[in-house]
Amino acid sequence: MVESGPNNMLMQDWEDDYLIETTIESPRVWTTLNDKIEIQELKSDRFDEVLKMIEEHYIYDEPLIQSSQMHTDNGSVEEYLYLVHTWMKDTLSTVAVEQDTGNLVGFLVCRFNEIHNKDPEFSKDRVYEGIGTELLRNVMERQLPEYGWFDIEVISGVFTDKVSQHIAASLGMVTLYEFVYSAWTTTNKTTGEEVEFFKEIVRENYSAKVMSVKFGASSSVHSGRQSNMIDEHDNIIL
Repeated sequence: MVESGPNNMLMQDWEDDYLIETTIESPRVWTTLNDKIEIQELKSDRFDEVLKMIEEHYIYDEPLIQSSQMHTDNGSVEEYLYLVHTWMKDTLSTVAVEQDTGNLVGFLVCRFNEIHNKDPEFSKDRVYEGIGTELLRNVMERQLPEYGWFDIEVISGVFTDKVSQHIAASLGMVTLYEFVYSAWTTTNKTTGEEVEFFKEIVRENYSAKVMSVKFGASSSVHSGRQSNMIDEHDNIIL
């Protein structure tokens, strides 16, 4: 026989409040890869881990940053980390987490860009072999459908190496613009000589691509086919 009294009622209220609080604070798990890696929403308590991964690994490996030597300038790195921290607050970013250890092993930073409130800055996405495709697919197939009230019609990104470009293409994204690294030159003020800005490109990466896919009734995200062209009235997510 279970007695019901003030103490039991208080305990039940505490347990209910605890469960609600825990549910709110726990990250949403979108999917699990091979029962080992969870694709989770990025919560604010892991912002510092993402920034640390960027500072210790990403800036030394990303073609544009590495080739321009931006990572050697502390002021530039701090400004970049500040921008990333701002982008992460848009709540659309995801992380890949090892189930056994809870360690962060990958991330994808995404943000909204309204057609009438455009931001000239683009988000960067970190692609790790084996989970990069799932991070991008998760945004396309699971997260965006839940933001239908925003009338999002296009997802786009700047892909700076061959691996990320291949992943984007495999998910139906098409190239809108391609920038060839060797075509970017600067003029030596002393000699007037034209020199390549990106002198050393890592991992045989030759260009950066702006790639996108259009959503809606005719969306090609799930089929992997090329999408319709994007016009200036489409709302975009970067």
